[in-house]
Order: sequence, then structure tokens, then C-alpha cells
Amino acid sequence: MLGNDEMCRYDPNARLNVLDANEHLRRFLRLCFTHHTRKIHDLRPYISRDVEQAMRSLASTTPLSDYDGVLAIIRDGGKKAKGAANCCRDGCFPEV
Repeated sequence: MLGNDEMCRYDPNARLNVLDANEHLRRFLRLCFTHHTRKIHDLRPYISRDVEQAMRSLASTTPLSDYDGVLAIIRDGGKKAKGAANCCRDGCFPEV
């Protein structure tokens, strides 16, 4: 339970208990997207540009036309990329 004085760590002028659903969702998605982007950036020395683009496409707000094809590109991108594909399969990036 949040106290009345609990402040948002990203907007020190906003109290968490007065944020509406969209404001909470925006903060949550920003954290997820930042985490996703950072992880891909860390893999750049080990993956090709095609694999990087496939990984970035997973953070789309629209359904992917070929989700299995995107995972195949990632899976075929080497050992580190295959680990990311397994993460997709296991639920880190569930199919939309």
C-alpha cells in the first residue's frame, strides 16, 4: 500500500497515489523498454545488424506479422542471440 507522500522516482513532483492508469502504464513501459534496449545494446558486439533489428522489433506495439520468423532470425544469430530467443520462448517477451 502506498502512502500519500510516496513520490514517483522519475517525476519528483508526482505522487504515485494520484497517477491515473495511463500515467502508471507509461512509467512501467518506459522501464521495460529501457531494460530491453540496454540488453540489446550489450549484445551488439556479438550479433549482426539483422539480429539486432529482429530483437528491437519485439518491442512493438503492433502484432508482428511473422513472430516465429523473427524468433528464427534471433535463434540463428549465434549463442548469445539464441539465449535471447529462449527468453522470448520462456516468457520474457511473450507473443502478442
